Amino acid sequence: RDYYASRGLGDVYKRQVVPETIDGITVKGVAEYGISGQSLRTIVFPDSVEDLEDYALCNCYNIEFIIGRGIKRIGTEMTWSEILILDTPAVETIGELAFQYVGRKLDLPELQEAGNYLFYCAKNLKEVNFPKLKAVSYKMFSDCYVLRTVKLDSVESVDADAFANCYLLKNIYMPELKHLINVNAVSYTHLTLPTICSV
Repeated sequence: RDYYASRGLGDVYKRQVVPETIDGITVKGVAEYGISGQSLRTIVFPDSVEDLEDYALCNCYNIEFIIGRGIKRIGTEMTWSEILILDTPAVETIGELAFQYVGRKLDLPELQEAGNYLFYCAKNLKEVNFPKLKAVSYKMFSDCYVLRTVKLDSVESVDADAFANCYLLKNIYMPELKHLINVNAVSYTHLTLPTICSV
């Protein structure tokens, strides 16, 4: 039997370790609004947790560290917190506006699908490596003012304004796909489509 943690998981401490089992049932995910806690800064998930549903941490406004080596899906608007460390190497899907990322570098080796506006206004983000990502969604990196290098080894399409206003962007490494890149994908950057590096 599997269990999805629902409302009430959370406490007054700054660090929450989600149990692997509750009443003998394996915890496989966190349901909508499943974890609350104004003082929480760090949440550690057991390897059994694979799914953080939409709004799962929505009432945690101060989360900075999310650790979950088994997480495969992060839902839409999971939290409005500014995430500094996202240690989720197995994540395959992240929903629209899932969180506000404030770290400098992000490597998600299994990420294949990402929602619109995912890293919109990520103020400190300088480098990303998503080797399995299939599509760069609408405004995914828009207004990431210090973003410099993006590695997308498997991408098949790039939507409008994906890199808009990324003024310091120097290198985008991805396959040769000029016919599948929206003409406005790199608007207001110093890049033009022919300068994008092929992998």
